[in-house]
Amino acid sequence: MNAGRFEEGLTASKKALELEANSYPGYRGLGLNLAGLKNYEAAIEAFQMAVTVSERQPLPLVELAWIYSLSNNLSAIQVILDELSLRSKTEYIAATFFSCLSYYLKDYDKSLTYMEIAYQQRECILACINTYPLSTFIRTDTRFQSIIKKLNFPER
Repeated sequence: MNAGRFEEGLTASKKALELEANSYPGYRGLGLNLAGLKNYEAAIEAFQMAVTVSERQPLPLVELAWIYSLSNNLSAIQVILDELSLRSKTEYIAATFFSCLSYYLKDYDKSLTYMEIAYQQRECILACINTYPLSTFIRTDTRFQSIIKKLNFPER
Protein backbone atom coordinates (compact mmCIF):
# COMPACT_ATOMS: atom_id res chain seq x y z
CA MET A 1 0.00 0.00 0.00
CA ASN A 2 2.70 2.51 0.93
CA ALA A 3 4.39 1.69 -2.37
CA GLY A 4 1.16 2.42 -4.26
CA ARG A 5 0.66 -1.23 -5.25
CA PHE A 6 -2.98 -1.30 -4.19
CA GLU A 7 -4.01 -4.41 -6.15
CA GLU A 8 -1.29 -6.42 -4.40
CA GLY A 9 -2.29 -4.90 -1.08
CA LEU A 10 -5.91 -5.75 -1.75
CA THR A 11 -4.98 -9.37 -2.43
CA ALA A 12 -2.94 -9.55 0.78
CA SER A 13 -5.76 -7.98 2.82
CA LYS A 14 -8.31 -10.42 1.44
CA LYS A 15 -5.96 -13.30 2.26
CA ALA A 16 -5.62 -12.00 5.83
CA LEU A 17 -9.40 -11.95 6.15
CA GLU A 18 -9.64 -15.49 4.77
CA LEU A 19 -7.23 -16.60 7.50
CA GLU A 20 -8.97 -14.60 10.24
CA ALA A 21 -12.48 -13.30 9.52
CA ASN A 22 -12.31 -10.79 12.38
CA SER A 23 -8.88 -9.42 11.54
CA TYR A 24 -8.69 -5.77 12.48
CA PRO A 25 -5.47 -5.26 10.43
CA GLY A 26 -7.09 -7.16 7.56
CA TYR A 27 -10.03 -4.76 7.41
CA ARG A 28 -7.76 -1.74 7.79
CA GLY A 29 -5.57 -2.94 4.93
CA LEU A 30 -8.63 -3.70 2.85
CA GLY A 31 -10.00 -0.19 3.44
CA LEU A 32 -6.71 1.54 2.70
CA ASN A 33 -6.14 -0.39 -0.50
CA LEU A 34 -9.72 0.08 -1.68
CA ALA A 35 -9.31 3.81 -1.05
CA GLY A 36 -6.10 3.72 -3.09
CA LEU A 37 -8.12 2.19 -5.91
CA LYS A 38 -10.76 4.93 -5.42
CA ASN A 39 -13.45 2.43 -4.47
CA TYR A 40 -14.70 4.62 -1.65
CA GLU A 41 -18.02 2.90 -0.95
CA ALA A 42 -16.29 -0.43 -0.39
CA ALA A 43 -13.56 1.33 1.61
CA ILE A 44 -16.21 2.81 3.92
CA GLU A 45 -17.63 -0.66 4.51
CA ALA A 46 -14.16 -2.07 5.24
CA PHE A 47 -13.35 0.71 7.71
CA GLN A 48 -16.73 0.33 9.39
CA MET A 49 -15.85 -3.32 9.92
CA ALA A 50 -12.39 -2.33 11.23
CA VAL A 51 -14.09 0.04 13.68
CA THR A 52 -16.44 -2.72 14.85
CA VAL A 53 -13.80 -5.47 15.09
CA SER A 54 -11.38 -3.15 16.92
CA GLU A 55 -14.08 -2.11 19.38
CA ARG A 56 -13.93 1.49 18.13
CA GLN A 57 -10.19 2.07 18.33
CA PRO A 58 -9.30 5.67 17.36
CA LEU A 59 -7.14 4.85 14.32
CA PRO A 60 -9.83 3.12 12.23
CA LEU A 61 -12.28 5.87 13.22
CA VAL A 62 -9.90 8.50 11.84
CA GLU A 63 -9.32 6.39 8.73
CA LEU A 64 -13.09 6.17 8.26
CA ALA A 65 -13.27 9.96 8.63
CA TRP A 66 -10.62 10.28 5.93
CA ILE A 67 -12.81 8.35 3.50
CA TYR A 68 -15.78 10.49 4.50
CA SER A 69 -13.67 13.56 3.73
CA LEU A 70 -13.10 12.31 0.19
CA SER A 71 -16.88 12.43 -0.34
CA ASN A 72 -17.26 15.67 1.65
CA ASN A 73 -19.43 14.01 4.33
CA LEU A 74 -18.62 16.57 7.01
CA SER A 75 -21.46 15.57 9.33
CA ALA A 76 -20.12 12.00 9.61
CA ILE A 77 -16.64 13.37 10.36
CA GLN A 78 -18.08 15.64 13.06
CA VAL A 79 -19.73 12.64 14.75
CA ILE A 80 -16.34 10.90 14.90
CA LEU A 81 -14.64 14.05 16.20
CA ASP A 82 -17.31 14.44 18.88
CA GLU A 83 -16.88 10.83 19.98
CA LEU A 84 -13.10 11.04 20.22
CA SER A 85 -13.28 14.42 21.98
CA LEU A 86 -15.55 12.92 24.61
CA ARG A 87 -13.36 9.84 24.96
CA SER A 88 -10.22 12.00 25.31
CA LYS A 89 -11.49 13.05 28.74
CA THR A 90 -10.89 9.51 30.04
CA GLU A 91 -8.36 7.97 27.63
CA TYR A 92 -5.42 9.05 25.52
CA ILE A 93 -6.30 10.07 21.97
CA ALA A 94 -3.36 11.21 19.86
CA ALA A 95 -3.21 14.88 18.90
CA THR A 96 -2.33 13.66 15.40
CA PHE A 97 -5.81 12.18 15.14
CA PHE A 98 -7.40 15.46 16.16
CA SER A 99 -5.22 17.23 13.61
CA CYS A 100 -6.49 14.97 10.84
CA LEU A 101 -10.12 15.29 11.89
CA SER A 102 -9.86 19.08 12.13
CA TYR A 103 -8.29 19.22 8.70
CA TYR A 104 -11.02 17.07 7.18
CA LEU A 105 -13.54 19.49 8.69
CA LYS A 106 -11.62 22.36 7.03
CA ASP A 107 -10.54 23.87 10.37
CA TYR A 108 -6.95 24.31 9.21
CA ASP A 109 -5.73 26.48 12.09
CA LYS A 110 -6.93 23.96 14.67
CA SER A 111 -5.39 21.15 12.64
CA LEU A 112 -2.02 22.89 12.66
CA THR A 113 -2.28 23.54 16.41
CA TYR A 114 -2.92 19.85 17.06
CA MET A 115 -0.01 18.87 14.82
CA GLU A 116 2.30 21.16 16.82
CA ILE A 117 1.07 19.46 20.01
CA ALA A 118 1.76 16.06 18.44
CA TYR A 119 5.28 17.20 17.60
CA GLN A 120 5.87 18.53 21.13
CA GLN A 121 4.59 15.26 22.60
CA ARG A 122 6.80 13.28 20.20
CA GLU A 123 3.93 11.09 19.08
CA CYS A 124 5.24 7.90 17.48
CA ILE A 125 2.66 8.25 14.69
CA LEU A 126 4.73 11.13 13.29
CA ALA A 127 7.34 8.65 12.09
CA CYS A 128 4.82 7.46 9.44
CA ILE A 129 3.13 10.77 8.71
CA ASN A 130 5.18 11.43 5.58
CA THR A 131 3.92 8.32 3.79
CA TYR A 132 0.56 7.54 5.36
CA PRO A 133 -2.34 8.11 2.93
CA LEU A 134 -4.72 9.83 5.31
CA SER A 135 -2.14 12.51 6.12
CA THR A 136 -1.42 13.57 2.55
CA PHE A 137 -2.46 17.09 3.49
CA ILE A 138 0.58 17.42 5.75
CA ARG A 139 2.87 16.89 2.77
CA THR A 140 0.91 19.07 0.37
CA ASP A 141 -0.35 21.97 2.49
CA THR A 142 2.38 24.58 2.94
CA ARG A 143 1.07 25.39 6.45
CA PHE A 144 2.59 22.11 7.65
CA GLN A 145 6.02 22.49 6.05
CA SER A 146 7.65 23.71 9.27
CA ILE A 147 6.59 20.49 10.98
CA ILE A 148 7.86 18.34 8.11
CA LYS A 149 11.21 20.19 8.32
CA LYS A 150 11.41 19.60 12.08
CA LEU A 151 10.80 15.89 11.56
CA ASN A 152 13.88 15.79 9.31
CA PHE A 153 12.67 13.10 6.94
CA PRO A 154 15.19 11.93 4.35
CA GLU A 155 14.86 13.40 0.87
CA ARG A 156 12.93 11.28 -1.60
